[in-house]
Amino acid sequence: MRKSELTRDITRLLWEGDNTEYFDTWPMIMVECNEDRINVVKSNMTFNDYVKENFPNTYDQKEFNTKEYTDKNGRLALDAVIQCAKDGRRVIIDDVTKEGKLLQLLVWRVAVNPVTNVAAVMIAILSATDVRNNKSVEIEELKKSVSALLTNMPAMTFSKDVNTRKYLACNQAFADYAHKDSPEGVVGLTDFEIFDEATAYHFIEDDKKALAMDKPYIFYEDVPDAQGNPRQFQTTKLKFTDDT
Repeated sequence: MRKSELTRDITRLLWEGDNTEYFDTWPMIMVECNEDRINVVKSNMTFNDYVKENFPNTYDQKEFNTKEYTDKNGRLALDAVIQCAKDGRRVIIDDVTKEGKLLQLLVWRVAVNPVTNVAAVMIAILSATDVRNNKSVEIEELKKSVSALLTNMPAMTFSKDVNTRKYLACNQAFADYAHKDSPEGVVGLTDFEIFDEATAYHFIEDDKKALAMDKPYIFYEDVPDAQGNPRQFQTTKLKFTDDT
């Protein structure tokens, strides 16, 4: 039996044989691929249901012009299919859709037409993760951790966003100093929305000094406390840069 006949038999078994229920456990699609176009040949029920639910705008799309496709989302998967059609090497890749889903795909070639040189390529979705939702969960958990840390510190503590100058979190001691009932009353405000203009400018200048340093900025200053009584405070400010 020749290789082309063998791959056709495997493909026929995949879609028409007794193993249909097994192969429907993964969302799968078969496409025809050449240099310029990718055409959908057939997809299983699991794939159809998945795409209809998660990508309704592309559910009816059956043809892709590979040279005109300019969206960076999905480009990695598209290039992997094209390369697999050429060299026949099976590959597993990760790609992110514009809807914010991280897809892990298995791509393999099943046949090549010797006359037209068009390849038949199978694509299976091995896993799908909603990146945006996961990121939101991570951010919320981080906020809770930071707030818990700040709340349990005995001194006044807070954090600000360097771009907006808005407070991101603080503890109750600082909320009292800002004459707010709770830390939630401080979050989202700037110094100008909490203190008088002179005090706000004073705090901003201190922030600038801290941002210009590669080590904690520690200084002493005489300022009134929450009750208006004159006090000397030791203040430590340091910048924190995340991975982005």
